Amino acid sequence: MDVEPEHPRPVRHHDHGTWLVAFTGRMLVVCPRCGGRALVVPRPAPATE
Repeated sequence: MDVEPEHPRPVRHHDHGTWLVAFTGRMLVVCPRCGGRALVVPRPAPATE
């Protein structure tokens, strides 16, 4: 018995434009080409007087 997949193509994540900083404080980013890595941290809020 053949079972058809629920979705003919893979379902991709739909981004509503939320900044990633809302979910995490730091993020490790890896370049797929060279394997270089960077730790990305959010900018501090500007000082108010």
